[in-house]
Amino acid sequence: MEKTDCREAAVVLLFSAVFSFFNVYTYMAEKCESFTKAEYVIVLADFFLLAAVVFLAVRKGIRLWRSSASAKNGNERRHPSGAEMPDDRLPDGQWYLLTVLALLFMWLPVFLAYFPGLFAYDADSQLFQDMGSYSTHHPLIHTLYLKFFYRIIGLGLFHSPNAGIVCATLVQMLLFAAMLSYMHLFLRRLRISFRVRLVLIAAEGCLPFFSMLAISTTKDTLFSGFVCLFMTALCGEVCFPHLMREKLNRIVLFAAAAGVVLMRNNGIYPLAASCVCLLVSSLKKKNFRLLILLAAGTAAGLLASEALKARLQAETVSVNEALGLPYQQLAGAYRDHAKDMTEEEQNAILAFLPDAANYVSHNADAIKFTAEADKDLGGFIRVYLRTGCAWPKSYLKAACRLDAGYLCLADTTYARIYGTEDRQGLFLSDTKPGFDIEPDSRFPLLETIYEELYSADKYLYVFGLNILCSPALYFWTVFALLGCSIIRRQKRTAVLHVFTWTLIATILAGPCALIRYALAYIVIIPVLSAAVLSGESIVN
Repeated sequence: MEKTDCREAAVVLLFSAVFSFFNVYTYMAEKCESFTKAEYVIVLADFFLLAAVVFLAVRKGIRLWRSSASAKNGNERRHPSGAEMPDDRLPDGQWYLLTVLALLFMWLPVFLAYFPGLFAYDADSQLFQDMGSYSTHHPLIHTLYLKFFYRIIGLGLFHSPNAGIVCATLVQMLLFAAMLSYMHLFLRRLRISFRVRLVLIAAEGCLPFFSMLAISTTKDTLFSGFVCLFMTALCGEVCFPHLMREKLNRIVLFAAAAGVVLMRNNGIYPLAASCVCLLVSSLKKKNFRLLILLAAGTAAGLLASEALKARLQAETVSVNEALGLPYQQLAGAYRDHAKDMTEEEQNAILAFLPDAANYVSHNADAIKFTAEADKDLGGFIRVYLRTGCAWPKSYLKAACRLDAGYLCLADTTYARIYGTEDRQGLFLSDTKPGFDIEPDSRFPLLETIYEELYSADKYLYVFGLNILCSPALYFWTVFALLGCSIIRRQKRTAVLHVFTWTLIATILAGPCALIRYALAYIVIIPVLSAAVLSGESIVN
């Protein structure tokens, strides 16, 4: 057996083992408190064999498809000079505009169904903030965005709260569509199949986590758009430097890096990790241009964020917001082993987690808001490590339960974080009271269908749709792409994976599993797939 085949088999088997373990362990830990080792081993072995067969079959299919396409078309799929596609007669600008319009057209019925837009999620707490009461818990620039449209455009210009939300929603839809369309322009220049690109555009237009979040007042939509924009520009720079317009792509990279920092507090971590990765490669190549550009964009975002914080006299968010996962693990160990702990150990945990007894496996908010690790972070770390060394299985179980929506394809708890009453479920479609926003559906039939599907969570019983709406599907897709890069020894894609997995790590450390959080790594899958699966002569 060739060395390449051995490496491929090893990576596939490792991927299958990791995939099988987390899916089986997470599912069984949720469905039954105790199960025999024999039952666990049998189920895990069956799942592992099935996963290995499926992954090997898919990998073999990709290789056969690539070899047949290469024999038939030469290098036409890899280079801009290849065979003509149906959209080749359109200039880039026209294609880009058509893509934007297509996405807006497909989102329009959902917007009309929920007219004037989904005034939900954290919009109320953001609009209540005024000078001296601002908090960095929510991105300040997004808070100002909502307040501008609600107060200045809605109340001030049109004397109608609904008009302000309509304008805010339409602008967000336009921005999100423009960011996604830049990715599609990149895929077009990469010579990705016209049919594949049409399927991707149709998916982004029709899948509910695109259309519903495009009209929702949540920061995650624009954050995901900036992540998509950044990943596209970065991929163009490191893997396909001759496909995009050099100056434009670098401007996009700079602006997107700043936007990622400004739109979410955790955006700085994947950017910092990317800078470190680029520093290592730059030292070898003696070329620091891309590193300087990325660092400058990140610094610009940080400076703008700090300037807004100083100008608005905003309060810095508590460290509690970043400790959801450790809190869950500590509370899980307390629940499982309180009777085995000494009184001193119990008191040490309760000193930091007064509500540890209220532990809820899929949502850290039940214990996070009263936690007090910020008063003695060093003491908390010592208690956390000491408890984890004593009961590591409880830590693993708590982590898997918290992130079950991301890790287990069979999990449905991510769709019930908010409950399924009062227009809540997979998405929030409830209108926050106290702001005189009046729902005025212009497409009541579609609204009724969507409420049944995504507020009552009936989509879970629609085969295909339930899988497509699972965050775990896209998590394991990204993991599979990492495996493909390892098999093909693609060094240039390293920075793409570093950014992606640091981003995912911050999401896994969040308070719960939600599709709106997962959107940030869902939108970059087409770009990551293009970088990993495109011709080795370009990527390597």
